[in-house]
Amino acid sequence: MKFDHLKALPLTDRLLAMEALWQSFAHTPALNIIPEWHQQVLSARLQKLHAGQEQTIAR
Repeated sequence: MKFDHLKALPLTDRLLAMEALWQSFAHTPALNIIPEWHQQVLSARLQKLHAGQEQTIAR
């Protein structure tokens, strides 16, 4: 399917297609879709957070 085909769909159908894509990601282990370097950064930040070396910003 090409992007132009998606753009031609009515809004409701595009939203349903987007939802189907997001649901397909839910069945894929995160480590398979997140690059290794990004996983390393996230892990390091979580370790610092749990060790009290990082703070979150509440909005």
